[in-house]
Amino acid sequence: MLASFETEAEALNRETHASLKSRGFNLTKWTSSSRSVISELTPFGLASPTLDLDFDELPIERTLGMLWNSEVDAFMFRSPQVVINQEEPLTKREFLSYVSRVYDPPGFVAPIILQLKVLMQEIWGTKLDWNEELPTNYRNRLIEWYAGLSKLESIRIPRCFRSRTMTDGSQQLHVFTDASNLAHGAVAYLRTQYADGEVELAFVMAKTHVAPVKKHTIPQLELKGAIDGLELAQRITTDLDLNMADVVFHTDSETVLKWINTKNADKMDVFVSNRVGKIQRY
Repeated sequence: MLASFETEAEALNRETHASLKSRGFNLTKWTSSSRSVISELTPFGLASPTLDLDFDELPIERTLGMLWNSEVDAFMFRSPQVVINQEEPLTKREFLSYVSRVYDPPGFVAPIILQLKVLMQEIWGTKLDWNEELPTNYRNRLIEWYAGLSKLESIRIPRCFRSRTMTDGSQQLHVFTDASNLAHGAVAYLRTQYADGEVELAFVMAKTHVAPVKKHTIPQLELKGAIDGLELAQRITTDLDLNMADVVFHTDSETVLKWINTKNADKMDVFVSNRVGKIQRY
């Protein structure tokens, strides 16, 4: 169970633990970014039972494929330890096994993962059998891609969207969408403005897709990116209990903006009409 709370007092609320325990689901291996919370949770069993709260740094934990540095309360990335044998043939089957070792649900490194998605689409377009050797250039690009992952280990993504409790002020979700002939996607940031005028920005989530094999125009792909942004916003506002009225969407496509603002979406071609209609309903 992963949960976030405004205060330490809320984090120590025993109701969830008691409710689950009453049905045989006894939560154990607790940890937190707060030393006082960890101290209170010690009787229930800690993820690091030998941790010395006075001298040791808080541990780095793996959660759903991500690494969480609880000492600095930030997510981090560790590149998979992969050795691609230069002497053995690389097949589609082996390539897929390498791809599956990279897991990034929130899209922290979405632009980097997208490169691998594009490469995978190219390989699948070769129509080679699962056990046929891939051309050398694909192996070289895969090796180069994995070598570059080590540079991501210095990145830290703060877990908290805000550095302090917001008693007054406002929050907006800003969603940016874009597309090219290779891919389309969206990224969302939370903008918090406190009552004293201070503003904070936080990365929330990103999503990318490779462009369909069936060719589309750039405006059509930009429209697909806009749909990515809408779906991302719907998911985030539900999880964070935000109002869709507090979402600002950004696109650099004038064509998409004209499509969205038209009053005759039903007179457009089916591809555009269906997507514009979905956007206009929200």
